[in-house]
Formats: sequence, structure tokens, C-alpha cells
Amino acid sequence: MKRDSIPDSNDISTKHLPLRIVLFVLAVIVAVSAITYGVKRAGGNEAGYSVVSARANGDAPRYASRFRLTYNFKGSSKSIRVLKNEIADAYSAVLARLYMLTDAENDYVGYAGNLCDLNKRVNREVIVPQELFDILCDALSRTEKGTGYSIYDAPLYAEWERIAYAADAADFDPLRNADEAERLQAIAAACADRDNCRLEIVDAARCAVQLHVAQSYLDFLQEYELPRTVLSLNRLRDAYLLRAVADALEEHGYADGFLYTVGGLTAALSGNVDGDYVISSYVNHIAAVAATVPISPGAVGCALNAFPSEEGEAGYYTVDGMLRCAARPAVGAEDAPIRSVFLLRRSGDIVDVCEAAFRVFLLDDPEQLEIPEGDVCTFTRSDGDGRTLYAAADGIAEITALSGFEIKAYRAP
Repeated sequence: MKRDSIPDSNDISTKHLPLRIVLFVLAVIVAVSAITYGVKRAGGNEAGYSVVSARANGDAPRYASRFRLTYNFKGSSKSIRVLKNEIADAYSAVLARLYMLTDAENDYVGYAGNLCDLNKRVNREVIVPQELFDILCDALSRTEKGTGYSIYDAPLYAEWERIAYAADAADFDPLRNADEAERLQAIAAACADRDNCRLEIVDAARCAVQLHVAQSYLDFLQEYELPRTVLSLNRLRDAYLLRAVADALEEHGYADGFLYTVGGLTAALSGNVDGDYVISSYVNHIAAVAATVPISPGAVGCALNAFPSEEGEAGYYTVDGMLRCAARPAVGAEDAPIRSVFLLRRSGDIVDVCEAAFRVFLLDDPEQLEIPEGDVCTFTRSDGDGRTLYAAADGIAEITALSGFEIKAYRAP
């Protein structure tokens, strides 16, 4: 169960173990990504911005729990009611389908070849639906770049979920629990070993894939009492779903609104021109709006904010009323320089932005980050009080700090 070293490709070092591994799990990230509007109640049919509720789905009751759609309605009450129903149908259909296709833990009637099915039918050719095939090819390409994301990290996520939901979560903090740190290192190393697990594109024309899994790896998972799920989209799953929903709404001509997730992703549709993006920070362990950036049609953004827990204890926060374990006490220590990140791209792929935001979050020296021209990126430092946001000099003009906060330029690389 012991390993002397961790493969470099997994970007986990002994020094940064608590921070690096904790960031594999979105459950330890508080993310606030929204747009400022006077949003009406979901049930209303008045003109203006209103929440569009997803349809109930008995097969996947929580498929829309992490997603929100707000739309700018115009016209009479009757026309708004009709349009809201049409948008709800389109929104719900694509989100529910992609949710079930990308679910690595559960299978569903009529969804043969979903991620759960693929994990169950290891070492056999599986025909997957075209939508899932395209996502798998994209996720595999990102994995092979070796920049931190891996489609093979499902067991690592499972371990952190176990810790995050444990009643005594603080006792499993790898910063203080040497046995748990060793266990996480072993799991990370196993996930990074391509002799253990590898996805093969067998035939693109038929959407045929094969998940190769060594028996020794299955034995390892059993020994560590981990699920046999070895492949998942993990931290990019919401981004893939959000992209699909945004594309579907645009194709139907529904473009005057925005989407966001409780995990920190935001996508403005092409007709949405009002409002501001919100940049949040944490001051005295309380989330606060620190600054705003004007919205632009088609822009996509990602906000990641690690909740600072009290020294020596695990912090907690709620998402939709659900108690979740927050970041380990290691976040905020000297080896965790970044406390929060906001990355906005005026035009582009939300999956790219989500992946890039996590790379920024993992930087050892935040002032060495390189931001593509046109992007807006801010971060707060763990050694600060949360009232100072750092940004690239050429993007500061677009950011408006609220009272009590300031924007400073960081050193250009």
C-alpha cells in the first residue's frame, strides 16, 4: 500500500499533497458564479429576467440540481408562458440526456453505453452514443496533454467524496493524518499508471470504445474498498453539460439569457447584453461580492473559491441547503498561495475555461500566470485578507471593485 514516489504526470508532490489532491474534488470548492440582475420568481410570467425551472425527471431526480437558467422574457403574459414552456422543454431534454449519459455511477433504461455501462463492461468493446463519444474523445485528448486533468481519476474522487461526507472529516485530513496521506498517494499513483487503466478508441465511425483495466488494478480497488468506477469526467463534467445546453438553446433560437452552475461556471447566451459578472471573495470566512465585470454576449467564465477553514478544524458550507465539507486546513497555508480565481473569456469554450481556471488554482506562484489576450482573470492570495484582488494590468480597466475592495496589478511574467 506504500509508494515511494508519485508520477510527475499526475502533478502531485509530497510537499503539495494536501492542496493538490483536495482540488481534485469540487465538493471542497465553494464556487460563486452569477450575474447581477433583478431576477423574478420562477413561477411568474412577467416581462424581464426570470428563472426557467427544469422539468421533473423520475429516472434522474437531481439531474438539474447543479444548473440554473435565467432568461429575459418580453411580450404579453400569455406569450411569455408559452415561450417559458418551450425553453424549459428544450433545456430539460438536453440536460437530462447528457446527465444520464455522463453518469459514471448509475445506469438508466434506454441509455445503454453510458459511462456507468462503460465502467461495468471493462475489457470489452462498447458502442456509446455519439454525444458521449465526442465528449470522451475530447476528455481523453485533454488527459493526454498531461496538464493536470485526467479522465482516469474517478477512484481519487471517490476517496475524497468519502472523506468530505464523513461525520469526522477533519480526522481524515491528510495534512494531519499520515495514514490517509499515504493512502491518497497510493490511489493517485494507481490512477496515473496507464498500465492499470486505458481508454481505447476502437472505431470512430461506429463510436466504439474499449476500457482496458488490469485485474491487478481491480484487486487494488477492492483492497482499498473503492468502487470499480475507474473512468469519469470528474471536474469537467458540469462544463461539458453546460456547453451542450447552451449550444442546444442557441440552435432553438433561445439566446437572451444566461446559464450557471453551483460549481462556478457561467455562460452568457449570444443575445444576452445586460448585467455584470460577479467576482466574489472571502472576508472573515464570509462570502462577499468584491467586484464586477460588464457582461458580453457569448462570454464564458469560471469562479473557484476555496473556503478558508479555521486552523485545526474542518470548515463547512452549504450548497442548496446541503451541508458539504469545505477545503482542508491546508488551503490557506504557505503551500496554497491562491484562495480564489475568476477567469472570464469573452468568446470561447466553457470546458477550456474550466480547465484553465483549475490550472491557475494549482499554480505555485500565482504572479507567474499567463493570461491569453482578451481574457479577464483575478485571484486572491491565501496570505491576504480577501479584500485585495490581483489582475493582469491590461484587464484592470474592465473590473469595478466594490466598496472595501481594491484591484492590484500582478507582476507580468
